[in-house]
Amino acid sequence: MVLDGLDFMVSDGSRIGLVGANGSGKSTLLKIMAGIEAVDAGNVELRRGVKVAYLPQRVDGEGRSALEIVRAARPDLQTLEDELQRCARIVGSPEATDMNLIHRALETQEDLLRRFRELGGPGFEGEARSLLGELAGLDRAAMSRPTRETREGQRKLVALVSCLVRRPDILLLDEPETNLESACRERLEGNINRFEGAVVAASRKRSFLDRVSEYVFEVREGKIFPLEGGHGAKEGAANVVDLAERR
Repeated sequence: MVLDGLDFMVSDGSRIGLVGANGSGKSTLLKIMAGIEAVDAGNVELRRGVKVAYLPQRVDGEGRSALEIVRAARPDLQTLEDELQRCARIVGSPEATDMNLIHRALETQEDLLRRFRELGGPGFEGEARSLLGELAGLDRAAMSRPTRETREGQRKLVALVSCLVRRPDILLLDEPETNLESACRERLEGNINRFEGAVVAASRKRSFLDRVSEYVFEVREGKIFPLEGGHGAKEGAANVVDLAERR
């Protein structure tokens, strides 16, 4: 049994860090919260309308480019664009003679455009490119290359950009700082701290969690234990976690 008898709540805008040794259950807890794994007993409750984005511990390379991966994170925008193109074909067709059909298509087009704007569609491409450049450190050419040609740390940051563009209410991060160079870690921490929703980050590195979390919990023996720390934690607090990191 990895986890047993947990009672864990994530409030709006909270910053929570989970620390523990390998195999302690940090990843399992995040996957349960993301809906990827089911619980054997008990309940996982999510408020209606809350969006959750999950960054896995390992991100493999693939044939799609970074930009294609980020675009695919917003299928709602692609669906709206397809519908808008369909309406445009109806309205612009030289064979369109049914005025009622054209009128309905124009009304539908207006509604689709409103929804597209509300969801950030007009600025999405620029936002995606900006985040890939700022956070993942990719130039225009690198954004178009298959991610299997990029470093492991960059692939993880591309996956994080995919999480961010979904505009989630809760961001679940499984060891996001692993395999990142110093400059990339700084950009990662800056983006986490600027994120307006709630964050739950798991790591074996207490120092990282202290910089991005308000509350830190140790996952140990199937349970979670609150620790002193978070923003402004004193060096040397909760030595039990430091020991766990070295096991």
